[in-house]
Amino acid sequence: MSAPPPGPEPEPPADLASRPLPLREFADPTWFRGHNRDYDPLHFNAASGRFCAPDRIAFGTLYVGMDPRGSFIEAFVQHVGMTPVGYVVSQRLIDRSCLCRVRATRPVRLVELTTGAALRRLSADADARISTGSHAVSQRWAEAFWRHPDRPDGILYPCRHAPEFPSVALFDRVRADLVADCATNLLRDPHVLAAILDHYGCGLIP
Repeated sequence: MSAPPPGPEPEPPADLASRPLPLREFADPTWFRGHNRDYDPLHFNAASGRFCAPDRIAFGTLYVGMDPRGSFIEAFVQHVGMTPVGYVVSQRLIDRSCLCRVRATRPVRLVELTTGAALRRLSADADARISTGSHAVSQRWAEAFWRHPDRPDGILYPCRHAPEFPSVALFDRVRADLVADCATNLLRDPHVLAAILDHYGCGLIP
């Protein structure tokens, strides 16, 4: 017998502000950020994205990853092509892109969305669709977290395209406490680049 279809996507409960959030603290975090080299790596997007503000004004979010492999696929998946022999990515993309480290200069607290126990603390209806469902619902959760009295710095959630790697959406309240190191572009390290491409079975073309 097939599983019953899922119900409506879970919405933030009306009393979320009165509940303690499931927070995970990172004392000295270093993350990874994939971006076009022509743009600032610390760009907090208020106009679009899974966890941006619903009104596109209240706050911005910066997306980073816990592992360079997850950060790479989240940033550049739209540029990964499919051929009869497998996935490919172009050297031109690599040349114009950067995969840099982003470090926080203070401890950072993130809303934990990567475990069932943490989701159940949020709501009896909360499930993985908070980070994989419609953007409109995810944005309402992001706003509820941002407005919560616990004042989290962001959200820890499963990477959509590589769920084995957690991703992070940072709220712009942490902007002044971040440092990006684009001088060390991991895409220019042949060993790191090879490990990333091998993980996804992806070939490199001109």
